[in-house]
Amino acid sequence: MCMRGTSAWSCRPSMLGDGDTNFVGNRCGSWTSGSSSTRSHWDERLDALDAHLENPRTRMKKMSEGNGRLLDHSDKHSLRFERLLTHPPERVWRALTEDDELALWFPARIDGAREPGATLRFVFPPKAGQVPADSTDEGATMPGQMLVFDPPSVLEYEWLGDVLRWELDPRGENTLLTFSHTFADKARAARDASGWDICLASLGSLLAGVPAEPFTPERHDVLFERYAQKFGPDAAVLRAPPDL
Repeated sequence: MCMRGTSAWSCRPSMLGDGDTNFVGNRCGSWTSGSSSTRSHWDERLDALDAHLENPRTRMKKMSEGNGRLLDHSDKHSLRFERLLTHPPERVWRALTEDDELALWFPARIDGAREPGATLRFVFPPKAGQVPADSTDEGATMPGQMLVFDPPSVLEYEWLGDVLRWELDPRGENTLLTFSHTFADKARAARDASGWDICLASLGSLLAGVPAEPFTPERHDVLFERYAQKFGPDAAVLRAPPDL
């Protein structure tokens, strides 16, 4: 029998007898006997599988990729993502609001007071090979406004007419993070969902204390195709990231 223990998977052919080769061959791979050396070999292989499944990056990737939803309203559309994070709301709030933490996962720097009604400025890094005219390290910028700032529960702001909302719901020692992005043009839904999926995976890596998986066009394309199939063709007209 193959069963999950507290820290590793283990196979127990001895429950049917060491000579039961039918069980060994059909249930646990290519064993040809129930010898102790063979069992040791598969114990090592299963321990390695268990370590992979328990790896923080593996867990965060399984939690993140492709689970965004598209909600249609009368004149707007919203992308909605949920993450159960193994950290209290106060820790997640810092990752959402503090400059040094935002720099590790969010696509832009957020300039402006952290208070309702404050004017915000979103500053994107320059593109590779781009030299800004003013010789600073800034790329494109977008205006915005802080709409809700209620630590450590709700953060909401507007950027270029869109609204981003982050809700933190304590679940014991954990936090249920609900993120929504509301916008007008449905044609960009699959593209934007792909980008946010990658950002949220990086947020999860930051909180887990592991390096984030780098952004690549191939990674974005895989997610785009997944969301295009999930949301439909009218939500996948725009594919390339916005030209910032």
